[in-house]
Amino acid sequence: MTKLVRYDEFRINERYHVSQDVKHLTNLIYNKIYQLIPNLILKKEIVIENLLQDNYSRIKFKGDRIRIKLGKNHGAVSSIKFVNGEVSDILLELSVKLSDNEFRSKYLINNKIKETINNECQHIIEFYHTGGNVPKSWDFNKRLKKHEGLFINYCNRYKINPEYWLNITHMFYLCEENEIRSNISSTFDYIKNQKVEESNIEDVIVNRKEYKDYKLISVENENTIINNIYRTYSFFNSVLDDFIKSVILNQNSNIRKAFKSEFNRLKKRSSDCCKRMLSVSSNFIEESNRELMDPRLIDRNLKISSILEEYADIDERNIDRGF
Repeated sequence: MTKLVRYDEFRINERYHVSQDVKHLTNLIYNKIYQLIPNLILKKEIVIENLLQDNYSRIKFKGDRIRIKLGKNHGAVSSIKFVNGEVSDILLELSVKLSDNEFRSKYLINNKIKETINNECQHIIEFYHTGGNVPKSWDFNKRLKKHEGLFINYCNRYKINPEYWLNITHMFYLCEENEIRSNISSTFDYIKNQKVEESNIEDVIVNRKEYKDYKLISVENENTIINNIYRTYSFFNSVLDDFIKSVILNQNSNIRKAFKSEFNRLKKRSSDCCKRMLSVSSNFIEESNRELMDPRLIDRNLKISSILEEYADIDERNIDRGF
């Protein structure tokens, strides 16, 4: 098993920066939900048990449950374990927003829940390939949420709008390894799900919110951000100190210098992410026309082709001999 280390070292069963396991799992779950939309409309909530355990052979699952309800498109992995090489006791919770047309027709029509599923499957695959060791970026998100909660409480006490700083912390969230991988991976599904014309693929990508977010981060000026922060929050020294030391885990006594260094790292990651998203789009046509097959099936087809070639050679020799 190969351990994931950095966002730019994700090379496990990957093509065009998109994990094939993520794609296959996404399609498996999405297609099952597609079939069950009439039941979901009737019951408002349904539970699918052992879908991954019984239908996915590349990774071993045991005791998986997928709980689906109507609502705003959202997903979360609420429970997950790694035991003896298996992903076990996983609970994937999804809420699906249906349009009026989808309610009437009782099936999904270019529904964005597929992107949500892709995002959650990305996290499941990360969990598997780290051998059940929670990726560092997951711990980062917990620390970030705690910091944001303290900051919001502080702003509420002094009746100050927390939005500006929260927008900055969201940039750090977007640039964590798991979010970069998820947003690159969901780019492919978005193009495929929306049935974008080949000539418009790149334009569609650059106009997506996800691409624009990373593009914005890549060109932001860290000095301007620092100045705006201090103009907005007079008490910000203590806030920035908590962010650098408790969230970033950088013990540099010069907190401004530490922040600038971390933000420059974000800018480089964001620029790389934009390139990868465009790489996904530029290779989409080739990928979409290729059948993604299990390696065992590929080996089987190669063997069949080899046998057919041998028979063809025998037939040609027999013809030459007049048989």
